[in-house]
Amino acid sequence: MSPATTNREPLRYYLISYPRTASSLFLKILALDAQPGFSTGEYEGGYFFMPAYNDLYEPSLRATCVNDWTPDQRGRIQDSLQRCFDKQQQWVESAQAKGLSVFVKEHATFLAEPTERSRLLFGSKTVNEPKWTVKYDGGATHSKLNITMLPDEYLLTWLPTFLIRHPALAFPSLYRTLLKREDSEKVSADNFAALVATVKWTRDLYDFYVQRRGHLPCSPGQRDEWPIVLDADDVIAHPRTVSVYCEKLGMDPRQLRYTWDQVGPEHMSRMRAEQVIMRSTLYASTGVMQNKTSDGLDIADEVNKWKTEFGVPAAEHIEMLVRGAMPDYEYLRAKRLRVDCDAA
Repeated sequence: MSPATTNREPLRYYLISYPRTASSLFLKILALDAQPGFSTGEYEGGYFFMPAYNDLYEPSLRATCVNDWTPDQRGRIQDSLQRCFDKQQQWVESAQAKGLSVFVKEHATFLAEPTERSRLLFGSKTVNEPKWTVKYDGGATHSKLNITMLPDEYLLTWLPTFLIRHPALAFPSLYRTLLKREDSEKVSADNFAALVATVKWTRDLYDFYVQRRGHLPCSPGQRDEWPIVLDADDVIAHPRTVSVYCEKLGMDPRQLRYTWDQVGPEHMSRMRAEQVIMRSTLYASTGVMQNKTSDGLDIADEVNKWKTEFGVPAAEHIEMLVRGAMPDYEYLRAKRLRVDCDAA
């Protein structure tokens, strides 16, 4: 039986991804608006911490180690993080008061707190202060593998799913979207890509939850099933995997949606430009595109394609990020939910 059908209290499900992992496609398939007893985040299924992420995206902050931030910068980011957390808390509590389980999506890079971001960009020895933690009445513990600004106690009120995708598909796709937002010279000169083109934080959070299975909010007999890892390849090519996943959460697999109407120009004209850029392929589609998997992919072949598309310097930088992320990706892929013939 699923946690949702064996617990009286509604549960909290976190979908933690990194950019370009087909997370929007996954939510489209899940059809959460048609799943009885569930509520999802108000903006694109979640992204409660996107406002703080946008503040951290400012060049003056992203190019500077947290040690060197001014008091004004530090105060502004602390306030932004707390506002995002408070808004999420209020929304979750409101949904659960109505008896609804919640399913919320967030990128790991949106959750990463400032000292973790600086360690990744500037090296672990450059940071000489504790991790940043939002104020939460339930506790303030912040363990090593917790890369977020959320205290351990709060993270352990959620049942997490980690959505991954082959870096040689995710990272160049991310670069394409960055080029649509900023000129190529600015993108290539900025090290910020390392903050979004990483699988390390996903792995750290996965290991955080594995080490604390005994504290997860489900019955003891179900704790070995969590955390769950899903690979975008399986979401795209193996519908049975998604059906089994739904059953584990107490969702109705009969509501899964694999075809839909295109999003028309008039509708897109009312969207934010960034939203259209990030989801242009999904909006133009009428169903799941089977050619978007890593089946048969060879990184060396992909690098040659990137050189033609992006130029040699950018292609080599993407290759460095991809190869650097592969150990973490392969580690998580080995842990993924497998169903029948999906075990290869």
